[in-house]
Amino acid sequence: MLNPTSKIDAVQALYGKDSYNYCDGNGVVQWKDGHETTEAETIAITAKYAELLVKFDATQYQRDRQYPSVGDQLDMM
Repeated sequence: MLNPTSKIDAVQALYGKDSYNYCDGNGVVQWKDGHETTEAETIAITAKYAELLVKFDATQYQRDRQYPSVGDQLDMM
């Protein structure tokens, strides 16, 4: 499965959904207050994105689980 996490998620996690007008999947942000993204913000966004990727990868087993159908589960009771 492809990873649905993007740098948009990292920006939202760090600064909230109301802090920017536009953010693309590469972390290019147009801030509501008009400032340019600083190097410190870029580093923080990249670090948060890496953290979100690790979290996504660590829970892969949950997405891969296969359960019997509800009918088969009821038959097992």
